[in-house]
Amino acid sequence: MPSIIILDTGPLSSCVIPPVISQEPLSESQRCRRWLQDCEQAGAILLVPAITYYEVLRELERRQAIRKIERLRAFAFSSLDRFIPLTTAHLEKAAQL
Repeated sequence: MPSIIILDTGPLSSCVIPPVISQEPLSESQRCRRWLQDCEQAGAILLVPAITYYEVLRELERRQAIRKIERLRAFAFSSLDRFIPLTTAHLEKAAQL
C-alpha cells in the first residue's frame, strides 16, 4: 500500500516555488519540494485538504503572486484524487474534537 502524505500549509507552500536551476545550496523550501517530488516518484500519494489550499491561496492572493497561484492550482488539481474537499460534516466533526 502506498504512503499517503496530507500536506499542511508549509509543505504545500513549497510546492509553488520555482524549480531549482542553480547549483547554490538549497533553501528549506527547495529541500521540502524535492522531498515531496521524491516521495511522489516513489509511489506516495500527496493530498491537499481544502482548508490548507485556502490558507496558502489567501496568502498568495494577498501578495499578488500570480505565477505561484497558477502553480498552486496546477499542483492541487493535477490529479482528480489529490484535492480533499471540505464539507459541513468535516467542520462539525472538527468542532466536536
